[in-house]
Amino acid sequence: MNELPIYAFNKSSVGVKKGDWIEYSVNVTGGIPPPKLAINSYKIEILDVNGAAFQANFTVRYVNGTLESSVWNYNFTEGQVGGWTIIPSNLGVGDTFYDCSELANVTIEGEEQQVVAGATRTITRASDSIRLVKKWDKVTGVYTYSKEQPKNLTLITKAISTNMWSSQVLGLNQSEIYVLLTTAIVLALLAFFLPKFVSRRKEEP
Repeated sequence: MNELPIYAFNKSSVGVKKGDWIEYSVNVTGGIPPPKLAINSYKIEILDVNGAAFQANFTVRYVNGTLESSVWNYNFTEGQVGGWTIIPSNLGVGDTFYDCSELANVTIEGEEQQVVAGATRTITRASDSIRLVKKWDKVTGVYTYSKEQPKNLTLITKAISTNMWSSQVLGLNQSEIYVLLTTAIVLALLAFFLPKFVSRRKEEP
């Protein structure tokens, strides 16, 4: 009798916390999608986290503009990874996570640096027969990109915004931008007031 694969869980592998959210754009091509796939975006927001288990609220925006929400349950000890939407954090190439829906371990196949939702992140990836590629942010374990082919359709999903990391401008994060802006303002004020101060001192007897 073959033993089922088991993923060895430790608490540090949960990379998300309550209040984290990430939003995606969705593009479906290749035919007329069924109603449940007639969507153009959706958002994942993390609810309560309790050890290996947590919940996430999925809010879907359909192409007709209506919204629909549902709560998904995750539990890494049991292999509940929500169709690979959120996996254990900090997995590297060759590491695995257990997917109870497939009764199998999934192996991380690659790792690279990519700009996602405005910042450069370390991104990992894996695939199977339906998920041509699925990518995750390594630190948090949330997925950032997927290309899937359910039946005759192609479904491409991309992360477009999140509060889990800061956006960057020209390679700088928000805190660095704040420092630069503050410095620029101080220098501008000095440039404005210093000549007047010097001129006033010269005029004094």
